[in-house]
Formats: sequence, structure tokens, C-alpha cells
Amino acid sequence: ILITIFNALSRLTKEFDKKVIFPMHPRTLSKLGSIQIPKKVMVTKPFGFYDFNKLLKESYCVLSDSGTAPEEGLFYRVPNVSLRMVTERYETIESGGTIVSGMDPDNIVESIRTATSLDWHVNYEFDEYHSPSSVVINALRTQITTFL
Repeated sequence: ILITIFNALSRLTKEFDKKVIFPMHPRTLSKLGSIQIPKKVMVTKPFGFYDFNKLLKESYCVLSDSGTAPEEGLFYRVPNVSLRMVTERYETIESGGTIVSGMDPDNIVESIRTATSLDWHVNYEFDEYHSPSSVVINALRTQITTFL
């Protein structure tokens, strides 16, 4: 699976001329072995909450097998390609902000092309019964640290 992921990432860095930042769990990192990491792919340790959100906010597109990254991507209006076969976050698909690609490199590349070219938006209806805490929102806006 890791070879497939890095093959897809190599294609992406060439086709989209973007740097890829890949936060990787230490257990996964220990399994890389002799896998060649493409030049424009930066493998890092996992980020904390604020740094991850800063990175997400500044991303061109997010590739993830996470269930929460698509929701966070919607908040920042960043398209997401889910590297799964299914997702429990149907609202992210319905918005047009997430495309489920699976692990096939051709599907991943085509999904990014599609996700980054779609005109999509999310309507947040925050009324007095569904309003996020202004304290939380202000903390997120002001405490996110600078990445790199």
C-alpha cells in the first residue's frame, strides 16, 4: 500500500507542480524501508491540532484516509480526496468538497483534478440553537501557529 501511495504522490507532484506534505505516524514511518520518497514529498511527524489546521487551511487539496479531515476541509473550503472506498461523512460528499477515490493512483489523480476544478460551497447555518462557541472560533483563528 505504501508503494502505491508514493507512486500516486510522485505523479501528483509532477502533474500539479505542488509540494506534498505527508504527516506520517512513527509506526508507518518505520515500515518505509527502501521505498523511494519523491523529491517534492516531505514526510513529517504528525502535527498537533493547531499546526494541522494551519496546514489544512493553506492546502490546495487534502488527501486523507481520515474521517475528520474532510469535515475540517469543508470549514476551510479546501477540497478533499478520501483515500477510502467508503466514508461515514456523506455531508462532505454531498457538498462537492470530497471525492472518494480509493487507493488506485489513476483514480487519485483524476479525483484531485475533479475536486480542485469543481465549484462547490457549504452553507453553514449557525443560529442561536446551533452556534459554535465564539470562544472556540476565536481561539482557532488566533492561536494557529505558522507552519514551516
